[in-house]
Amino acid sequence: MKGGIVSMLYGAAAAKELGLIGDGRIVVHLVPDEETGSVVGAGRLREHGMIDPAAVAMVTGEPSGTSIWNAARGAISLKVSFEGREAHVGQAAFGINTFAHMVHVARPLLAYAQEMAARPTGYTMDPDDPTGSMIVVGGLSGGGSNFNVVPADAWFTVDSRFNPEEDLHAELERMQTLLRDAAAEAGAKVTVEVTQFQPPAGTPPGHPAGAALAACVEEVRGTPARFEMCGGILENRWYDQLGIPAFGYGAGRLDVSHGPDEHVDEPELFRTAAVYALYAADTLT
Repeated sequence: MKGGIVSMLYGAAAAKELGLIGDGRIVVHLVPDEETGSVVGAGRLREHGMIDPAAVAMVTGEPSGTSIWNAARGAISLKVSFEGREAHVGQAAFGINTFAHMVHVARPLLAYAQEMAARPTGYTMDPDDPTGSMIVVGGLSGGGSNFNVVPADAWFTVDSRFNPEEDLHAELERMQTLLRDAAAEAGAKVTVEVTQFQPPAGTPPGHPAGAALAACVEEVRGTPARFEMCGGILENRWYDQLGIPAFGYGAGRLDVSHGPDEHVDEPELFRTAAVYALYAADTLT
């Protein structure tokens, strides 16, 4: 993230100082909340008319390596909560164990996650990336009051990244149906909260804005640019929905992001800044 910001600011400054943008304008949006839905970040900008629908293109500085991300998955996140009855272990038979309910209800979702992972996308992806929709069941979970007490409350999360080919509304209904049916089997009292629902995004590689970005990447790097779908979600969707061609291109590698050795090679920051400056010149003059 910080590397992307550095490249964007250096690229914009270079484009201005070198007179590459004429009467054009570069707008830099620095917002939070990308990992959890962007509602208070880019979503708020869009809600208040602060994303100009006349923009010729958008690029986000995500760590795409040497590729250009022209598409991204959609996202659905859930919090599944259970209500039971507390009881001391010595009178456990009088309690309603929400942990037992949680285990029962989560099981069909785990099977569903395996099924969706086996449905590949038709979009080009990094050869090392999984091509199916990715679903994490139980990324967070909790409940109970003590080790010797039947838990009267329990909860777990579901986080999903769906390929663009999937119908998000249909998959949300399917997950909710699985949860309702499993809860009925267990006699569980369950509440399902949708904490994120964000559509996929995509700009065709042949779009003039994409072709121009690819040409700039090739000019700086000396090798043809490759278009791929990002395995996660991107801010692109807020711009895509306004008809703005949107791409992810930035220094760094996704496979080292969000890990203990997260880093960006310094020379890549300068190469990326050069790409941004050339792209501004190409699209704004």
